[in-house]
Amino acid sequence: MVNIKETIQLIKTDERFKKIFHFDTDSKKNFNYMLPSSELKEQFSFVNWIYMSTISQATLIGTLKNGEVFTMDDEGSTFILCNSFFEIPFNIIDIYFMVDNPKDILHNNQKNKEYLDNLKFYKEWCKTNNINIDEKYLDILKP
Repeated sequence: MVNIKETIQLIKTDERFKKIFHFDTDSKKNFNYMLPSSELKEQFSFVNWIYMSTISQATLIGTLKNGEVFTMDDEGSTFILCNSFFEIPFNIIDIYFMVDNPKDILHNNQKNKEYLDNLKFYKEWCKTNNINIDEKYLDILKP
């Protein structure tokens, strides 16, 4: 089974991973920009910040000790995104599309075909690497 660190290397180098994780950068310098004061850094010291995404509603992505994924938007609001780092691509879809039925947009808008194909590829990659993704998240891949 691959770990988060190995997966981050894939996200940085493989365009399919980069797109479905909405990867922007993993630079600590950029995290310092988002958390400019030492007070904020201390307030969120319980988070292992991993990367910045291209989505303003989930700009910073990090993990908690229990494995949950924690995120902060570009205005400083925070929330738990999902239970596992490997579930990010399936949970960030709602934020990315910002519609009531992202499944419909994903399957019925031709411009999202590559995105859908990348998610299907990722699903198979997870299966090959013995990473269990809850079926409730995989439902978005079914037409």
